Amino acid sequence: DGRMPRIVALDWDDQQLRLAIAQQQAKELTLEALVSLPLETTAEAGAAPADAIIRLIQQAVADHRSRHADTIVAVRRAEVELRPLKLPPVPPEELPEIVRFQAMREFSELADDWPIDFYPVEDGGTEETTVLAAAINPTRLAELQKVVEQSELKLRSLVLRPCAAAVLVPHVPGQTETDVQLMVDDFGSAIELTVLREQTAVFMRTVQPPATEDPTGPARVDYLAGEIRRTILAVRNQLGGHPVQRIVLFGAGAAHEELCGRLQERLQLEVHEIDPLRSVHLSPSLKRQTPPDIGRFAAAIGTLQEQARQQRPAIDFLNPRRVPPPRSRRNLLAAIGL
Repeated sequence: DGRMPRIVALDWDDQQLRLAIAQQQAKELTLEALVSLPLETTAEAGAAPADAIIRLIQQAVADHRSRHADTIVAVRRAEVELRPLKLPPVPPEELPEIVRFQAMREFSELADDWPIDFYPVEDGGTEETTVLAAAINPTRLAELQKVVEQSELKLRSLVLRPCAAAVLVPHVPGQTETDVQLMVDDFGSAIELTVLREQTAVFMRTVQPPATEDPTGPARVDYLAGEIRRTILAVRNQLGGHPVQRIVLFGAGAAHEELCGRLQERLQLEVHEIDPLRSVHLSPSLKRQTPPDIGRFAAAIGTLQEQARQQRPAIDFLNPRRVPPPRSRRNLLAAIGL
């Protein structure tokens, strides 16, 4: 129908399915739709069955004419094995083999068929390099691939949710590249707390918030403040004496602004709110009506921005970093023959 290519960003937890649908032209991205749908969990599995999720995605994709669109899925921190690894200085092209070798020794659960991806978090020069390595169970990977394929979409990347959400943090005003920040990504059934140093995620943890009728009330503030303090304490040794300088929360609106103000008063730290829509172009229909739980779309919008800029995700289980293939001598031999 002459439309620009569509990209779908997708993630879900035990309570909610979220889709962000965008059109891309060159490096310009226009957000077309944000869809959030409740999931009904089963007592036996503790999560919504895959066929129910597929039906919901199929309907949303059909409603927004996005069948067969390239799709990026964000997986939660709790679904992967994640660990920092200290490695000897080696050439970059040898890192994938060294990371897998070290991960097989240090990860609690890991087999030869688990996809592993990683990214550097500290370059020690001639001493050692620290990377953050992540692995996902191939059974879970196959389940995610099946959901996307049966939803009439094309899976292109499988990214780590905190890393995708972190793409939006450089838009916080007044920060420098060397700042240490703690990012709070609340998507309802869980909260992911991620420490960023030089805009790179160096530590991630997930907590399960208690059910509350008032998500911005005193009980919620007490809970968040306590978990933020625990996270700062847990990561202290990894930061080499650099303190966490600010807290970043995703969301928008008066209630979210009030929550940020209460947290700042409680923690005596800067607390900034990020509206995930601040840094993207919106379609006219989305400008007229945006969802109230906009903070829950941080990872989806962050990964769409990466796609538009043609940036490789920090972690991509579908396309992990690999040892480059040996250079072919065919062109050299052909040139000699000529």
